[in-house]
Amino acid sequence: MFTIPPTEQETVVNFSRNEKGFWIYTSDVTMIRKLEKLCEESEYYTQGKRGRVGTSYVDSEFYCSDRALLSFRKKRSKREYTEEQRALIGQRLSQAREQ
Repeated sequence: MFTIPPTEQETVVNFSRNEKGFWIYTSDVTMIRKLEKLCEESEYYTQGKRGRVGTSYVDSEFYCSDRALLSFRKKRSKREYTEEQRALIGQRLSQAREQ
């Protein structure tokens, strides 16, 4: 059976400015599993064409969805708290746990 080496497995997100949707192409087996789960659980993701090697092995997948679901995030910054702020947060947590 033919397998794609992990260093060559890729995921590509493709969309145009004027289109309402976007396409995801992936040959990464981890992403295929995640996207298949999204397709099963959500009506907003649909599975497109499958790429095959031989008769049964799937080596790539296409998915599509509404562009409103596409987002880009930045890395969270670590918050710096003063000792007063830490004490206040601690008090709030202990009060919440008591309730």
